[in-house]
Amino acid sequence: MPLGAEAPDHRWLGYTEGQRSSNLISTPKDVSVLLQRYGKLRSQAHDCRATVSLLEQMRGAL
Repeated sequence: MPLGAEAPDHRWLGYTEGQRSSNLISTPKDVSVLLQRYGKLRSQAHDCRATVSLLEQMRGAL
């Protein structure tokens, strides 16, 4: 799960975490790419009700 935050000196930092690994990202270009990808994922995400509905449909299909 990526995460971005602004540091006290106004630089943006990114953080990713996976199985057995984590990364602090400080290169502005890489942080920008990370935040753009995260923004795209969030914009495509379902709300809670839509997620529940989708899971119920998938369960019924099994």
